[in-house]
Amino acid sequence: MASGSMDIEVGPEAGGGRVVNVKIESTLVDVCHDLNMDSNGEATAPLIAFDNSDITSSSSSPAMNILCPHSTLLHTPRSNHIHLLPHATIDSATSVTSAILLPHSTIKHSSTVSHALLQWNATITSQSDAHHILLMEHAEVGPHSFTANAVFGPDSHVSGGEVHCTVVGPNANSHHQSLLIGVLWPLGRGNVGYGSNVGSNHTGRIPDQETSVGEGTFWGLGCVIKFPVDLTSAPYSIIAAGVQLPPQRITLPFSLITDGPGGMNQLTPGWLLHYSPYTIARSEVKFANRRKAKRHDFYTGWKILRAGVMDMLVDARKNLVYAGGQQQQQLAGEGVNSKKAVVFKTDKAIPGLGANQLTEKGRQIGIRAYTDAIQRYALRGLLDRLVKLAANQKGLSMGEVLHHVGLEGISVGKLPAVYSTPSKPIVNWPVLPWNEASHTDTEALWKHQHSTLLNELPSILRNSNDVNDNNIISRLLEKCIALEDDHAKRVYESKSRDDVRGANTVPGYKDVHIPAEKDSVVLSAKEEAGKVRNDTRLVEEALGASSIARSRL
Repeated sequence: MASGSMDIEVGPEAGGGRVVNVKIESTLVDVCHDLNMDSNGEATAPLIAFDNSDITSSSSSPAMNILCPHSTLLHTPRSNHIHLLPHATIDSATSVTSAILLPHSTIKHSSTVSHALLQWNATITSQSDAHHILLMEHAEVGPHSFTANAVFGPDSHVSGGEVHCTVVGPNANSHHQSLLIGVLWPLGRGNVGYGSNVGSNHTGRIPDQETSVGEGTFWGLGCVIKFPVDLTSAPYSIIAAGVQLPPQRITLPFSLITDGPGGMNQLTPGWLLHYSPYTIARSEVKFANRRKAKRHDFYTGWKILRAGVMDMLVDARKNLVYAGGQQQQQLAGEGVNSKKAVVFKTDKAIPGLGANQLTEKGRQIGIRAYTDAIQRYALRGLLDRLVKLAANQKGLSMGEVLHHVGLEGISVGKLPAVYSTPSKPIVNWPVLPWNEASHTDTEALWKHQHSTLLNELPSILRNSNDVNDNNIISRLLEKCIALEDDHAKRVYESKSRDDVRGANTVPGYKDVHIPAEKDSVVLSAKEEAGKVRNDTRLVEEALGASSIARSRL
């Protein structure tokens, strides 16, 4: 701490370790780079400075206490080697040793703290113990938390539980009594339910195991996670209440994992996309509204359904499709009726399934959910491109329009197959969102959407034998409208199911809950579907495309 930095060991509690050197100005970009999670090897990025008081390059944990003007140290019996910048506060703490507090950060209410770096508006409160930790902007520990050797990303919050040797990403929350040990969760955005035990890191020999967690993971009430587990390529997956998850690697995004028959957990890939798109739509709004850490805003505002996630969906779908074909061949070879109920078990049957089982119905759900999400992403990119073209140029020929969006000369009969043989799984960190080329570059985003669209054309146009240069745009935009309408419908249905179930269960439920038809997320999805239809009409009028979904408009 003498130079204003310190080493924090995350991951294994013993028998090794991942050491990250953190400074008071560190970002998650720095932390991930230091831990070799950064597959693109990008350089670190500086924080955004808002005023002169934020210039902290000389800040360090001094041999004496340093209190800058307008800082506060009150009712704390023991305080050694602390540096309080303007408007930082230590109030009624039990003990604070070797700490740097940036403006408006706080340690208070009987907390015991040592070797701590607190960025702007970070808080440790209410009888919490915190040792060797970094709290980034607007992160909070407490009440009644115990944490050691941990990095808390911007806008993260843990209370009432234990966190050791862990990296917690932005907007991750653990509001209840729970346990996180050896958890590498750099992208955060998830939730830890009451009684979750994400910390079975001891093999009976040494506590040297760890788990790597994907963005948006939801740990259900009382789940038990036995290390090692990797969910980095299964973002926004739900581990249902009471599930015991054995050691495994899962690469099927947006999945639901529940107790299954025969003592083996059952996984439904793409469940969140198919049955609960309301969750994803609400999360996009929630993360944007709750992102208070403005100095980290340049890298924390990534979209959920972005290029990197689409690549994961493509790989996962490829595995699901290939497994179905292999299973049918095996059944045919054995002379077994192909309509017999099929269950796929573990990643020996489907790469990325982990130690779970998957029914044929679940496989079909996953394929449809992934396909709809991939095609909606690509077609929305096409529509956005056409809207910009229509706004800037009028009276273009169809050939010029097709050239601008890279769709000239498309022949359905010559398009490649949609799916191919899966590649061998590689155990590696996925590309971090701030390192994706499309994170800040709209042309790179369109390039990825266009490439995705070309790969999806055989599926989108498989029932259209008369596609040509004159009607391909209209056919694709018809599909775009259909997918957006379907998405809005499923957002409504996922919320409406809760309304029906609640009203049939709890007296007076309707009187105190906002119904689906008035819910802001549902209305926003409906409005977005309407915007797609309107944008399509504008494109048709400006570019003179042949009738685009006229019946829908």
